[in-house]
Amino acid sequence: MRALYFTVILSALIGAANAQTPPNYGFGQERQDISKSVRIYPNPAEDEFVHVQVENVDLTEAKVSLHNIIGNEMQVEKEMLDEQTLRIKVKDLAPGYYLIGLNDEKQKLKGIYKFLKL
Repeated sequence: MRALYFTVILSALIGAANAQTPPNYGFGQERQDISKSVRIYPNPAEDEFVHVQVENVDLTEAKVSLHNIIGNEMQVEKEMLDEQTLRIKVKDLAPGYYLIGLNDEKQKLKGIYKFLKL
């Protein structure tokens, strides 16, 4: 019985030691903050367009790509509405999940965002 009690206590201590959060040295902090400001709407998309909006980031220089869920790049029309909002025509896409890739190294914007086309 004592061996079982000791095993339970030891496994709890090991689990608590492994669950500690590693120290944050500031690496990747800027990218996380920018990725939280990305908004894709409407999601799910039933209309003709999906809008991509990023707060405080200029999208005019960003590389934007659209891929289906298995990774094939889709050719779609893209239009800048303003410096922070992009409109992508999804009317002709088949229903399913799609991935929007945003990449701009100068502004430290890099991410992949999922949306559903109905």
